Amino acid sequence: MPKSDSSRRTITLPAFVVTAIREALDLGLDGGPDALVFPSTRATPRSPSRVRDQLREAQASIGTTVTPHDFRRTVATQVANSTTIGNATALLGHANEGTTVRHYVKRTHVAPDLRVVIDQLVQQAAADDPQGKTE
Repeated sequence: MPKSDSSRRTITLPAFVVTAIREALDLGLDGGPDALVFPSTRATPRSPSRVRDQLREAQASIGTTVTPHDFRRTVATQVANSTTIGNATALLGHANEGTTVRHYVKRTHVAPDLRVVIDQLVQQAAADDPQGKTE
């Protein structure tokens, strides 16, 4: 169950998720009465702690440490940087953008490339200068 009513939303799934769901369905796992796609061995929802354990086990041989929350923060940062904070907030199901900004979107120390905007400003100033001087 989501934490709040604002957490209830429809998410359009990326192609790799659709593929994973189709492959899971093809396995014919017992999803129990709720028809879970990725059930536990007892046809119940997987516990978050078990998912974290399985992820740790999978990473042990490659020497990396990533948590499910790291995935969530990475996606939120990419969505915010590629589109808007509002889109990241909606995707995560937060009630307001402040939560997304404070806890999920990694701050960047690189200013956006606004050279075109600044060049336009200088060109407009030059065009507006009756003396033809640009200082």
